[in-house]
Amino acid sequence: MNAKTHDERRAAAIQLGLHGDYKKFEFYEGTFTDKFFRCCEGKIVVDCGMCYGYYTALALRAGAKHVYGFEPNEPLHGPHLKKEFGSNDRVTLCFKALTNRAGTLQLLTRPGTLRSWSATKQIVMTRGNPNKTKVESVDVPCTTIDANAFENVDVIKCDTEGGEATIFHGAQRVLKNKPSIFLELHRIGVKATDRLSQLFKAHGYTPDLAGSTPGRFILEAQ
Repeated sequence: MNAKTHDERRAAAIQLGLHGDYKKFEFYEGTFTDKFFRCCEGKIVVDCGMCYGYYTALALRAGAKHVYGFEPNEPLHGPHLKKEFGSNDRVTLCFKALTNRAGTLQLLTRPGTLRSWSATKQIVMTRGNPNKTKVESVDVPCTTIDANAFENVDVIKCDTEGGEATIFHGAQRVLKNKPSIFLELHRIGVKATDRLSQLFKAHGYTPDLAGSTPGRFILEAQ
């Protein structure tokens, strides 16, 4: 699949998440996605960074009890997500950024590319049209996982283009229940990664992320 537009990617994500062979979706790693799918049946899932809605669709297909989805870029992704999930009583949409506090958060964007909003310029510049070099900032409302009245959370998927270091520091109440965590770790810096690793270890998680390179991690309390 060589989808080049947001519309094409959205359609592919939803169709493959709900109906297709998710292991063949080019944007996601098979083992990571497969374990997420197998983990969601009957569970409360928090989707941090919905983007096209692929993981929310996948969780629903797997039989999740409820999905709480967070996506800060409402102008770009909101109409699509509302259309696909807005009438689904198993999905709660929240168009706010997740971090370690409530209020307003400044994110960065590179107009004219498919790159999502990000907390860091380095990530904003890594993909998309190389001719689009202008970086703009946008203020978005933000909240924490803990500030939302969830039931006991069983699964957290987090792919937030560099926001991972702070999100879980705003989820320490939820972490006490030791949900399974599916994390895509972006370029957030060694110190931030070490702090995140220490937080996870304090709540009984492995592996140790200290010194790790960007990638996908599956964390489950032992």
